[in-house]
Amino acid sequence: MSAQENRHDWEERVTNALIERGEIAEWPGGREGGGFMYRPNEVIVDRDAYEKSDMKEELRSRGGDKPVGVQRIPVRHPIGRDPGLKAPSLRFRLDVTDTPLPKIVAELRAKGYPIDCNYILAAGQRPKWHPGDDPEYGPVLGPLPEADLTAGSGVKVAVIDTGLYRPATTSASTVLGGVVGEDDWLYEVTPGPEEDLPGYLLEAGGHGTFVAGLVRRVAPGSEVFVFNAGTPDGFGDLGLLLAKLTQAFDLGCDVINISMGTYTFDDQPLLAFDAALANLRSQTGRDVAVVASAGNDGLERPGWPAASEGVIGVASLDDEGNLSTFSNRGPWLKAAAPGEKLASVFVPGVENPAAETDERPEYWRDHFRGTGSRCEGRGEPVAQWAEWSGTSFAAPLVTGALAVEIAAGATPSDAVATLLSAPTRTGGDPGPVPVQPRFQLG
Repeated sequence: MSAQENRHDWEERVTNALIERGEIAEWPGGREGGGFMYRPNEVIVDRDAYEKSDMKEELRSRGGDKPVGVQRIPVRHPIGRDPGLKAPSLRFRLDVTDTPLPKIVAELRAKGYPIDCNYILAAGQRPKWHPGDDPEYGPVLGPLPEADLTAGSGVKVAVIDTGLYRPATTSASTVLGGVVGEDDWLYEVTPGPEEDLPGYLLEAGGHGTFVAGLVRRVAPGSEVFVFNAGTPDGFGDLGLLLAKLTQAFDLGCDVINISMGTYTFDDQPLLAFDAALANLRSQTGRDVAVVASAGNDGLERPGWPAASEGVIGVASLDDEGNLSTFSNRGPWLKAAAPGEKLASVFVPGVENPAAETDERPEYWRDHFRGTGSRCEGRGEPVAQWAEWSGTSFAAPLVTGALAVEIAAGATPSDAVATLLSAPTRTGGDPGPVPVQPRFQLG
């Protein structure tokens, strides 16, 4: 079996196990790809529409007698208090028999109801690489060389992702010094490869920490909050995303980064997401910029929420300024930024060898500044770093750039308008994509 087949087999086994346990359901993509997953029997609805229309009776007739909320599990170390805002969305479980849930949702949407499947949102990424010759260590990572250390000061940024590796924030000398966040689940629940690690890294383990590091490299002065919108199985869902979106608004965040997404049934918009975003902007009266990653399948098919109204969808560029071959593309995207082999803070752990295309799992360790060797107990503790590719990591460069503009006096809307006023290039790529000015990430 080839390395690529090995990885595909491993991913299929993980997904099948979750399907067998009834935790997710899968809708296959066509010849062009773009399949999606969702929580069986679960739907997300706009709360106001539910309370003001006959949707309540419609859902009750299908077994949805009362909402079950949007918070699936308690997340460790929450950021501040529970939101004081009225939750804009509700989660229901329906009785689904012969008709697949996506088709039931399509029928209800045809009646004018803002309702969605509770889609699984994946934190998509490409393989990671270590910097330099030593596969375990890299130098202390700081802001970009050209970044003003006060850039972004006074601006609150929410990173809705997999959570944060909080030990990386304990030293003021690190790029994540002072960042606040909910814990990343990080590790598989299966036994780990070594005694001091609870399990192999989840495939997206450390994703939120890496994203937050990129925001801080561009906007070192920004106040960053990292939310965990996932579950221990490594998957987030729309209900959890909306719960964290509400928290981000409640905290008064100016920019929100969402480096995760999904395809949808018949490429339909996420109506419950759109309604929630409009609701939260109305409740708070806040002008908030929302940035989301495009996806890494090289498709023109829209990914959500990147393609949503009022969201800046971000594609990935290679070193030459062209769209990365893996990046999704099309007129539904509004911006692009470098997204290949970017350097940022990472977490300690060992990758599952069954998931590696090169059949060589990388190791990351906490290390200490001082002698540059394995000097545990000496020097100041810092977190290691890695290089990673994907639209997930192009998005926070745009988020950081917006934070810098807002700190300089622009409103979020004005900052977005400035970013999107960059010249477009059509070239041979489908759809014009405004190009975010390049960042020097070397």
